[in-house]
Amino acid sequence: MHKIIKWVSRFLAVVYVIFISLFALDVFSGKYNIGQTILALIIHLLPAFVVIVISVLAWRQELAGGAAFIMLAILFTIYFRTYRRMDCFLIITAPLLVMGILFLISGVNKNGQ
Repeated sequence: MHKIIKWVSRFLAVVYVIFISLFALDVFSGKYNIGQTILALIIHLLPAFVVIVISVLAWRQELAGGAAFIMLAILFTIYFRTYRRMDCFLIITAPLLVMGILFLISGVNKNGQ
């Protein structure tokens, strides 16, 4: 069971990064020059970069990464105001909470064995 939780948490992290990266594609619909487009793309991808950094941390240190994912879920809830709409909360914040909990469970199981 430990291996299933371990790999499901990692799989969810990769899928989540891909999912939130899709939101950055809207910069190509605007009428920006190349410099503005690159800058806008970098800004739109910042949340994905943060999730990638936390994923790398969680991959190596599951307990610290799990705690970081939960803290990021709280930060996303406040910053992106996902608490205003349940659908936004479930799409943006809930996966971070689930990943955080799964990484914590995986870390506790690993340390307990």
